[in-house]
Amino acid sequence: YAVCFNGSAVVSISEYAKAHSYVNYPVIDSKTAPGSLIKEIASLAHDYGCHVHGYSNQRGLVVETVNKHSLREITHNDVSYEIVDFSKCADDEPFYKLLIAGDSSALDALRPTIPKVLQENFNIVRSDSDFLEFIAQRSTKGTALKALCSMLGCQVSQAIAFGDGENDLDMLRTAGMGVGMANAQQIVLDNVSYVTLSNDDDGVASVVEHFLKG
Repeated sequence: YAVCFNGSAVVSISEYAKAHSYVNYPVIDSKTAPGSLIKEIASLAHDYGCHVHGYSNQRGLVVETVNKHSLREITHNDVSYEIVDFSKCADDEPFYKLLIAGDSSALDALRPTIPKVLQENFNIVRSDSDFLEFIAQRSTKGTALKALCSMLGCQVSQAIAFGDGENDLDMLRTAGMGVGMANAQQIVLDNVSYVTLSNDDDGVASVVEHFLKG
């Protein structure tokens, strides 16, 4: 299984593979936000000279332009994309999440000005110095982990979660054991009781092997 879009969807990888599509694939659990709110986020981003890109339930990855920020998303996830004008998206088009992308200083200035209506409808996290993410219906990786554990018939207290960024915090707090990676953001390291090796040093494997041996 995969928790996707920072928690707004949970997907069965085998069912996703069978679908042979980047859109309209089956999901176990999903939360979306309407295009009317997405347009407000895009307008706010443009006020600060930032770009937006995001994930539509109907169109997959959608970007304004292929810029240095959206190119990271395209290459990292290795998916097709569509160039769109966010101001013209339908008010009822469902989106899993939208990202404001820009220089760190611009995002620092923008974040305190986010309107209350957006704060009430989205979980807003800084997943990277250049990315501010708006996840539908205040979803988190933690809420998705609860949904997945419920579907699998196990207690969330039995889960081990690993994370390295602000967007992982709720999942780390929700799981029975939250583990920070050695290369994690400081906000993660300050909120976990156990730190493993870095991503590059097989930190996840180190913990998994420890418990399997035990």
